[in-house]
Amino acid sequence: MRMNSIKKTVSGLLVAGVLFGAGACGGDDSGDSGGAKSGSASASSSPEAAKADLSGVPDVVASVNGEKISKGEFGQMYESQFQQASTQAQQSGSPVDQDQLKKQVAETMVGTLLLTQEAERRGFTTSADEVETALADLAKQNGLKSADQFLAALKKQGMDADEVRTEVGEQKEIEQLLAKEGGDAKPTDAELHKIYDQAKKQQQASGQKGGLPAFDKVRSQLVEQAKSEKQNEVAQKLVTSLRSKGKVTINL
Repeated sequence: MRMNSIKKTVSGLLVAGVLFGAGACGGDDSGDSGGAKSGSASASSSPEAAKADLSGVPDVVASVNGEKISKGEFGQMYESQFQQASTQAQQSGSPVDQDQLKKQVAETMVGTLLLTQEAERRGFTTSADEVETALADLAKQNGLKSADQFLAALKKQGMDADEVRTEVGEQKEIEQLLAKEGGDAKPTDAELHKIYDQAKKQQQASGQKGGLPAFDKVRSQLVEQAKSEKQNEVAQKLVTSLRSKGKVTINL
């Protein structure tokens, strides 16, 4: 059974991050993508007091072409998303809409599993060396010095090294699939300037002070965001196609 929780736990660049949508341009190159959205309704009256509520979640959350997503897998992914949504809720003063968040998480897990299945069907593979390189990159993105430190941190969250390596390998294979579908196109200067201008307008509309760094200083981040947006577009289109041809049931 595939482990899906890592998809938001370890990196904003993993596919669940893509399926939730690309993050906005910020003032540095950290480039972490946005998490799940929070809503306006909740069983809890206070964001600070809210806890992830898995009551009523069935043992089999979804089935994708005969492959099941269990309550345990869903719960790990949901709790990770809930923590991020709760942080946003505390900032906005609005409680988390847990019913809506559960639906978002289930849809993301279904979409990711569809992509994983398609990558396997097409025969995409990832070597052990590629997995280790990806782990080193993820460690760096998370402020850690080595892949070993990264794996140790995930072990504390209940994920052993073999599970993590399997998950990262599957994610790299999905990246190959999306690249094959046209998700690795190099963004043009016009596209980068459009993203930058949109970020400036959003910052002005929100009343934030200080302004964005100069375009050249955030160019690398803009490139990553443009690629993420393109990858998101390709992923959504492919998931829609695969879902229409497959057999998907969500039991929430």
